Amino acid sequence: MNYFTQKQNLTDLIKEVIAQFDYQKVHKVMTDLNWTWYNSQTETKVPSIGELVLSSLKLMNEAVNKLGYSEGRMIVATGGFKATAIRHDDGFITIDLEFVLTDWSAGYV
Repeated sequence: MNYFTQKQNLTDLIKEVIAQFDYQKVHKVMTDLNWTWYNSQTETKVPSIGELVLSSLKLMNEAVNKLGYSEGRMIVATGGFKATAIRHDDGFITIDLEFVLTDWSAGYV
């Protein structure tokens, strides 16, 4: 996770996530699994690395925008990507980007 500080604006924070995220690994997995997305011509294909970057950028921005100024967490996901923006009690914001291949959750009251 990355912490937002006064020296970094949110754009720089998102750029850091993009720079550190392993898009090649995601692309390889998607290619190996023939995991396709619809493109603008309504055809399906494995997205390019550029399309992966653009999609994750949109998701991270959407998570931050939906979080707004309130404390808490906002999660936005599509196409395997999961972007999380968290505003902590001290005002710091963290942005997390994941590519989820499989997941499981259970609860009990």
